[in-house]
Amino acid sequence: MCWGCFSSKTDFSTLPAISLNRSLLFPSAGPILCSGHLRMFKTLKTKYFTLCGEAPGYPACLEYYDSKQKFLNKETPKYRIFLHNCFSINKYSDTRQKYCIALNMMDDCFCFVLKNEKELEDWLNSMLLLQNGEPHSTYEHVWQVNIQKKELGSNIHGPYRLCLTNEAVTFVKLGAKYKSEFINVPLQFIKRCGFRGRVFYMEMGRMAITGAGDFWMETKETNMAFNMCVNIMNFMTNLNCRKEKIEFQQRMRNSSKDENPYSNTHSTFFGYKTKASYLSLLDFSEDRNYN
Repeated sequence: MCWGCFSSKTDFSTLPAISLNRSLLFPSAGPILCSGHLRMFKTLKTKYFTLCGEAPGYPACLEYYDSKQKFLNKETPKYRIFLHNCFSINKYSDTRQKYCIALNMMDDCFCFVLKNEKELEDWLNSMLLLQNGEPHSTYEHVWQVNIQKKELGSNIHGPYRLCLTNEAVTFVKLGAKYKSEFINVPLQFIKRCGFRGRVFYMEMGRMAITGAGDFWMETKETNMAFNMCVNIMNFMTNLNCRKEKIEFQQRMRNSSKDENPYSNTHSTFFGYKTKASYLSLLDFSEDRNYN
């Protein structure tokens, strides 16, 4: 289909997230919001990237060229991703690279490397504003895992993205077509988590939509399993802190003026309670049976 046939009412969600067929690509019509030489995550090769804003009939997109000269010559971009077809755009880092941005699509993930924190924030905020109108990622962290076919994994197994917010974890099956297929588990329904080597596990409580039991997930490296464990536990700790603080404030408001407001407020020092809970939940034990 010729791009010139699209109108401002075209449903861009039906377009492929990544277009590699040169005959389907078209000259960018939107304004260039960011541009510069950046590196590919996997190969570390330098490419010329451009972030294009929306224009009538043209969705916002990220694209790259083999060189800046090819961009100036208005040649076909080597690669293009439509931002509205990404379910999450967020920071990403591992042992090799610190300043990366990941564009997560239903069936793929594209990462590129930036030079420093400021450049990362500039590109990320610009993409998020184009995607959802505000500089906030849908998910704070997204990890690709392979859920093993055991225990709770008997029904939910294979390649998934594990997505984390400050309220919940979400399982997104690789290749899912609709957001209704996402499985959302509030953090308060997770009993504990841990890891051993490249294997990460989470124990669900009986109130979770999955039922009680363990999920076992294989990651690509031990450092990823460790980061998953630490970040999820930190978010669980912060959630407990917020809840205990709210409960304490409600008790203070409900206390009568004649009562001693500090007579029975063990949650005043909620940090100590939370720290103890954190240590009891975080599990690095060697005797955990994951075979």
